[in-house]
Amino acid sequence: MDTRTGMSPGATRTAAEAAAVVLRFATLDARGPSGGFFDADGPIPW
Repeated sequence: MDTRTGMSPGATRTAAEAAAVVLRFATLDARGPSGGFFDADGPIPW
């Protein structure tokens, strides 16, 4: 899912929606997942 910017006006996700994903992972407590790759839906395979 791409984030809509001046360089990708046809993308489906707004900057606010993308920021919400980053904020969710940045504010996880110590029990949250770490050391992996994640997208808006959760862990993604390497």
